[in-house]
Amino acid sequence: MNKKDSYYWKRLDNVAAFYASVTTTHNPYVYRLSVKLKEKIVLDKLTKALDDTLLAIPSFMVKLRKGFFWYYLEENNKKTIIMEDDHFATRPINNIQNNYFLFKVTYFEKRINVDFSHILTDGIGALDFLKTLVINYLKQKHPKKISKTIISETEMVSLNEMSDDSFLKYFKMANDEGKESVRKDNIKAFKLKNKKKKDLIDVIVGTMSVDELKAITKTKNVTITAYLTALLIYSIYHGNYKYADSKAPISIAVPVNLRNFFPSSSMNNFFSTIIISLDVMKKDYSFDDVLEIVSLKMKEELDESSLLNNFRSFVKLHSNLILRFIPIFIKDIVLRNINRWVSKKGSTSSLSNLGIIHMPDEVKQYVDKFDMISYTDISTSMKIGICSFNDTLSVSFSSGLNDTEVERIFFTSLTNNGIKVNISSSLTVSRRQSK
Repeated sequence: MNKKDSYYWKRLDNVAAFYASVTTTHNPYVYRLSVKLKEKIVLDKLTKALDDTLLAIPSFMVKLRKGFFWYYLEENNKKTIIMEDDHFATRPINNIQNNYFLFKVTYFEKRINVDFSHILTDGIGALDFLKTLVINYLKQKHPKKISKTIISETEMVSLNEMSDDSFLKYFKMANDEGKESVRKDNIKAFKLKNKKKKDLIDVIVGTMSVDELKAITKTKNVTITAYLTALLIYSIYHGNYKYADSKAPISIAVPVNLRNFFPSSSMNNFFSTIIISLDVMKKDYSFDDVLEIVSLKMKEELDESSLLNNFRSFVKLHSNLILRFIPIFIKDIVLRNINRWVSKKGSTSSLSNLGIIHMPDEVKQYVDKFDMISYTDISTSMKIGICSFNDTLSVSFSSGLNDTEVERIFFTSLTNNGIKVNISSSLTVSRRQSK
């Protein structure tokens, strides 16, 4: 049953409002979630599954509209379009070709891809959408083996709950926590060298056993995210820092799902970002040194008060009445200039871990693995997306660099520690808008 029985529109959440103003062809802020099944995709079944998924998640049946003072989302009654696509990377979503939806579904052989604009949702909301799509597809494909009563958790959420702006909901709590402290990411970070020509990126995906990796992190008494963040810093130091005359620290931006700390069923953006930095000029660090520092810093950042403080200033900015009533064309110019200025400091790279992906038992047998491909932008030439399903962990590098030395060191280090790594994709694509 359709949860939406009347005209639907909504204000953008605080993160979406920012992305709406700063999104350009060269900075599309698009990311891809993919699932590889164990059999080839049937288009008509996928089309029906997408229709069913949008009935369950009507908050995604929207298009971006531009008012005089602000952007907003309005219901989109056009038909969704599914195309075949063998490009394993993120590109800007062509509005006309895609009927102005803020997500794009493609398929190739056994793989279903969904590209999402960050204006629409964050990684967790996107994952919930993809999981619902996969469940609906497999119910269409195997009606005798998969019960019609099998649904995703998202299908039990009301439209009001999935449309909730949780940033505003917890904003008062953030104010009550006390004085705002200075964010650590104000320090200028080291920027990766040896970039490609504009708009060209490589995507390299390595898959490995979750259990093999856990065996190592358990002996180190650290989380998988901390271990891989430390390994990324270590690999950047040995694989790219050698090109630099910079003394800036290597800084990794790590998005944090705020739903794990503040209860929310929102399908909107609801995440914060912590910055893990290491001043590599101070000492010739071993990997264990880096791991110890990263693990400690991550524990310090991942507490409720620190996370509240991280998004307090952001919500204040977008809740400012003066800013809200500045004409949108002026606001876009201001925010894009601010974004460029911040990007010059920014981070060296980012690492996004969606964590363990759970699926109903009845559909698990048909699913091979999931992947997450993060976008690169003018400020961050390399981004890493991580997720795991069953015993398969996927690590995806999106890179705008001319060499793959960082990736080589990263995956070789894992191999040297007894982890078997399969490199499943390596290609160069253009990030220009598809035609």
